[in-house]
Amino acid sequence: MSGVFGLLSLFTNHAINFMQWTYYVLNIFVLIITILSYLHIKKIANATLSNLTLNSDENLSSIKILAFFISIYIIDFFTGNIFMVYLTKLWFKEEYSNNQNSKISLPSSTKGASHLIKRVSNVLLEQSASEGYEVFVSVVTILISEIIRLYFISITLSYYLRLRRRINRPCSGFGSVFVNFLDKFN
Repeated sequence: MSGVFGLLSLFTNHAINFMQWTYYVLNIFVLIITILSYLHIKKIANATLSNLTLNSDENLSSIKILAFFISIYIIDFFTGNIFMVYLTKLWFKEEYSNNQNSKISLPSSTKGASHLIKRVSNVLLEQSASEGYEVFVSVVTILISEIIRLYFISITLSYYLRLRRRINRPCSGFGSVFVNFLDKFN
């Protein structure tokens, strides 16, 4: 969903660069693949539950789609982390340049206003979290979410490998590349 929310930021007149466009469009692509794969696999799973024989030609399509989804999910994990490092670097660069530009000296005729600005900024500093704390919370949240993503990758991969042991027919056509790639983990 980060792709959807990222592109929605265009409505707030927030400028995004080419790398951000690429990241957001890829996320929307992965979201569409996830929804379509889920709908197809759910349909096949319901049909399979009524039939005890999994090792049939009709179930090969579900194996191919599941292998395609898992491969895309793994690729999305790695590319998402690469984009995250890039966007983090971009964010820190912008944040650091904003801190340097915010040190503006006031003219001497505004001494009363500068006292008021200093008093308001001190009150705001007391009420808000420190910059180090915000960065720490952000990094911990990202690390926890990435660990959860790795956990779900391992669950879906183990589900695929168990299903593949039960459906041991060779695959051909669309999706066979993904099946052959994931069969190497078996």
